[in-house]
Amino acid sequence: IRKKYGNNSKEVDSVWKLISKIDSLNRVIVFDILDKYGWPDTSLIGIKANIAIWVVIHHTPDLKIHKKYLPLLQKAVENGFNKYYLALTIDRIEMEKRKKQIYGSQIMQNPWNKDKWILYPLKNPTEVDKRRKDMGLPPIAKYLKKWEIEWDPIEYKKISNKLLREVRRNSRKYRKTHK
Repeated sequence: IRKKYGNNSKEVDSVWKLISKIDSLNRVIVFDILDKYGWPDTSLIGIKANIAIWVVIHHTPDLKIHKKYLPLLQKAVENGFNKYYLALTIDRIEMEKRKKQIYGSQIMQNPWNKDKWILYPLKNPTEVDKRRKDMGLPPIAKYLKKWEIEWDPIEYKKISNKLLREVRRNSRKYRKTHK
Protein backbone atom coordinates (compact mmCIF):
# COMPACT_ATOMS: atom_id res chain seq x y z
CA ILE A 1 0.00 0.00 0.00
CA ARG A 2 2.88 2.36 0.84
CA LYS A 3 4.43 1.84 -2.59
CA LYS A 4 1.13 2.37 -4.37
CA TYR A 5 -0.23 5.35 -2.38
CA GLY A 6 2.78 6.75 -0.47
CA ASN A 7 3.71 6.84 3.23
CA ASN A 8 1.44 9.76 4.08
CA SER A 9 -1.66 8.61 2.21
CA LYS A 10 -5.14 8.17 3.70
CA GLU A 11 -4.99 4.52 2.58
CA VAL A 12 -1.87 3.81 4.64
CA ASP A 13 -3.32 5.80 7.52
CA SER A 14 -6.52 3.70 7.50
CA VAL A 15 -4.50 0.46 7.60
CA TRP A 16 -2.51 1.73 10.59
CA LYS A 17 -5.74 2.67 12.38
CA LEU A 18 -7.08 -0.85 11.88
CA ILE A 19 -3.82 -2.40 13.08
CA SER A 20 -3.87 -0.14 16.13
CA LYS A 21 -7.41 -1.23 17.01
CA ILE A 22 -6.52 -4.94 16.72
CA ASP A 23 -3.31 -4.39 18.72
CA SER A 24 -5.24 -2.74 21.56
CA LEU A 25 -7.57 -5.75 21.79
CA ASN A 26 -4.65 -8.16 21.78
CA ARG A 27 -2.86 -6.19 24.51
CA VAL A 28 -5.63 -6.92 27.01
CA ILE A 29 -5.20 -10.67 26.52
CA VAL A 30 -1.39 -10.70 26.39
CA PHE A 31 -0.87 -8.45 29.40
CA ASP A 32 -3.22 -10.65 31.42
CA ILE A 33 -1.27 -13.79 30.49
CA LEU A 34 2.11 -12.23 31.23
CA ASP A 35 0.97 -10.73 34.54
CA LYS A 36 -0.56 -14.01 35.74
CA TYR A 37 1.91 -16.57 34.43
CA GLY A 38 5.04 -14.83 33.22
CA TRP A 39 6.39 -15.39 29.72
CA PRO A 40 5.14 -18.82 28.58
CA ASP A 41 7.78 -21.38 27.67
CA THR A 42 7.95 -22.22 23.99
CA SER A 43 7.52 -25.91 24.84
CA LEU A 44 4.08 -25.08 26.27
CA ILE A 45 2.64 -22.79 23.60
CA GLY A 46 4.93 -23.17 20.58
CA ILE A 47 7.14 -20.71 18.78
CA LYS A 48 4.38 -18.99 16.77
CA ALA A 49 2.35 -18.15 19.87
CA ASN A 50 5.48 -16.96 21.64
CA ILE A 51 6.33 -14.67 18.73
CA ALA A 52 2.74 -13.40 18.73
CA ILE A 53 3.12 -12.40 22.39
CA TRP A 54 6.33 -10.60 21.56
CA VAL A 55 4.71 -8.78 18.60
CA VAL A 56 1.94 -7.45 20.84
CA ILE A 57 4.48 -6.16 23.37
CA HIS A 58 6.76 -4.77 20.67
CA HIS A 59 3.95 -2.84 18.98
CA THR A 60 2.71 -1.34 22.22
CA PRO A 61 3.59 2.38 22.00
CA ASP A 62 4.48 2.67 25.68
CA LEU A 63 8.00 2.72 27.14
CA LYS A 64 6.68 1.66 30.57
CA ILE A 65 5.20 -1.52 29.08
CA HIS A 66 8.43 -2.40 27.27
CA LYS A 67 10.45 -1.86 30.44
CA LYS A 68 7.93 -3.82 32.52
CA TYR A 69 8.10 -6.93 30.32
CA LEU A 70 11.80 -6.72 29.39
CA PRO A 71 12.92 -8.91 32.34
CA LEU A 72 10.36 -11.56 31.33
CA LEU A 73 11.64 -11.46 27.75
CA GLN A 74 15.25 -11.72 28.97
CA LYS A 75 14.32 -14.80 31.00
CA ALA A 76 12.52 -16.28 27.98
CA VAL A 77 15.69 -15.78 25.92
CA GLU A 78 17.73 -17.52 28.65
CA ASN A 79 15.25 -20.40 28.32
CA GLY A 80 15.68 -20.65 24.55
CA PHE A 81 13.52 -17.94 22.97
CA ASN A 82 15.36 -16.32 20.04
CA LYS A 83 17.56 -13.41 21.18
CA TYR A 84 16.72 -11.68 17.90
CA TYR A 85 13.51 -10.51 19.61
CA LEU A 86 15.43 -9.20 22.59
CA ALA A 87 17.63 -7.10 20.28
CA LEU A 88 14.57 -5.54 18.62
CA THR A 89 13.03 -4.79 22.01
CA ILE A 90 16.20 -3.18 23.34
CA ASP A 91 16.37 -0.99 20.23
CA ARG A 92 12.71 -0.03 20.60
CA ILE A 93 13.30 1.00 24.23
CA GLU A 94 16.30 3.12 23.24
CA MET A 95 14.24 4.70 20.48
CA GLU A 96 11.40 5.53 22.89
CA LYS A 97 13.94 7.12 25.24
CA ARG A 98 15.15 9.20 22.23
CA LYS A 99 18.60 7.60 22.46
CA LYS A 100 20.66 5.86 19.81
CA GLN A 101 19.76 2.24 19.17
CA ILE A 102 22.30 -0.57 19.50
CA TYR A 103 21.39 -3.18 16.87
CA GLY A 104 19.96 -1.08 14.04
CA SER A 105 16.54 -2.71 13.94
CA GLN A 106 14.42 0.44 14.03
CA ILE A 107 13.73 2.66 11.06
CA MET A 108 11.74 5.85 10.84
CA GLN A 109 10.27 8.18 8.28
CA ASN A 110 13.03 10.34 6.88
CA PRO A 111 12.47 13.84 8.39
CA TRP A 112 13.96 15.47 5.28
CA ASN A 113 12.04 13.36 2.74
CA LYS A 114 8.70 12.03 4.06
CA ASP A 115 8.37 9.48 1.23
CA LYS A 116 11.53 7.65 2.29
CA TRP A 117 12.69 5.67 5.31
CA ILE A 118 15.91 6.15 7.26
CA LEU A 119 17.65 4.13 9.95
CA TYR A 120 16.84 5.50 13.40
CA PRO A 121 20.01 6.93 15.05
CA LEU A 122 22.52 4.19 15.83
CA LYS A 123 25.46 3.83 18.22
CA ASN A 124 28.79 3.17 16.53
CA PRO A 125 27.50 2.31 13.03
CA THR A 126 30.81 0.85 11.84
CA GLU A 127 30.52 -1.96 14.46
CA VAL A 128 26.80 -2.70 14.08
CA ASP A 129 27.16 -5.90 12.05
CA LYS A 130 29.19 -7.55 14.83
CA ARG A 131 26.49 -6.68 17.39
CA ARG A 132 23.77 -7.85 14.99
CA LYS A 133 25.50 -11.17 14.37
CA ASP A 134 25.76 -11.79 18.12
CA MET A 135 21.97 -11.43 18.34
CA GLY A 136 21.11 -13.50 15.27
CA LEU A 137 20.27 -10.53 13.04
CA PRO A 138 21.32 -10.35 9.37
CA PRO A 139 23.87 -7.75 8.21
CA ILE A 140 22.51 -4.21 8.38
CA ALA A 141 22.89 -3.59 4.62
CA LYS A 142 20.73 -6.62 3.83
CA TYR A 143 18.07 -5.55 6.35
CA LEU A 144 17.96 -1.95 5.12
CA LYS A 145 17.72 -3.01 1.48
CA LYS A 146 14.16 -4.23 2.24
CA TRP A 147 13.32 -0.61 3.11
CA GLU A 148 15.12 0.75 0.05
CA ILE A 149 17.78 2.32 2.25
CA GLU A 150 21.35 2.34 0.96
CA TRP A 151 23.82 1.57 3.79
CA ASP A 152 27.05 3.53 4.04
CA PRO A 153 28.28 3.55 7.66
CA ILE A 154 30.69 6.44 7.09
CA GLU A 155 28.00 8.68 5.56
CA TYR A 156 25.48 7.55 8.15
CA LYS A 157 27.86 8.45 10.98
CA LYS A 158 28.02 11.99 9.56
CA ILE A 159 24.23 12.48 9.76
CA SER A 160 23.44 10.35 12.83
CA ASN A 161 23.79 13.12 15.44
CA LYS A 162 21.87 15.59 13.24
CA LEU A 163 19.13 12.96 12.87
CA LEU A 164 18.97 12.39 16.63
CA ARG A 165 18.63 16.15 17.23
CA GLU A 166 15.77 16.18 14.71
CA VAL A 167 14.07 13.24 16.48
CA ARG A 168 14.35 14.96 19.87
CA ARG A 169 13.18 18.30 18.48
CA ASN A 170 10.16 16.69 16.82
CA SER A 171 9.31 14.67 19.91
CA ARG A 172 9.20 17.86 22.01
CA LYS A 173 6.91 19.46 19.43
CA TYR A 174 4.74 16.33 19.42
CA ARG A 175 4.44 16.28 23.24
CA LYS A 176 3.49 19.98 23.30
CA THR A 177 0.69 19.49 20.76
CA HIS A 178 -0.63 16.15 22.11
CA LYS A 179 -1.08 16.81 25.83
